[in-house]
Amino acid sequence: MEIYEKSLGDINGELLVDTGSGPTLYQVMSGCEVFNKVILTDFLEANRQELRRWVQDEGSSSLDWTPYLQHVCKLEGRGPSAWTEKAAKLRKAITDILPIDVLLPQPIAPGAIPSAGADCLVTSYCLEAACPDVATYKKALSNIGTLLQPGGHLLLLGDLWESFYYASPEEKLPVLTLNEPPGSLHSASRGEGVER
Repeated sequence: MEIYEKSLGDINGELLVDTGSGPTLYQVMSGCEVFNKVILTDFLEANRQELRRWVQDEGSSSLDWTPYLQHVCKLEGRGPSAWTEKAAKLRKAITDILPIDVLLPQPIAPGAIPSAGADCLVTSYCLEAACPDVATYKKALSNIGTLLQPGGHLLLLGDLWESFYYASPEEKLPVLTLNEPPGSLHSASRGEGVER
């Protein structure tokens, strides 16, 4: 979570889009401090539903984000007791939870985000789970790049040399093994290789 706090602390703007959120929030907790709006996305309806349950704050979420919120507050220089304010701010900042398919040239439905694009995209452990090979990975990176405004920022996190992620303690999710970042990835992360 420190990488998100440090990286997002240097960026600000109107809109942050999390690409492939899964049922998780840790990757946008610091983002609500520097972006007015946060949009979460995921391919699976079950994950989007879990996110909606947390945002609606009706006590039906199966995940407790309290320790994570407390930790992020500590990273941001606030006391752990500030987590309730952080949770309220995050809930307010999340304006939508949308379906996404990173393998499509238009990964989100037309009109779902402003036509100018997002100021910042975050994608964490998504592309390597969705892509069977490096060529598809590069294409998916280009596809999500269409959501980014010119001059916007891309925060791309994943693991090198991994062949699976744990979906649960007993279940491994196979992923694309990357031994090095794909060639265009370095320039794309600087905003040069993602074309809009």
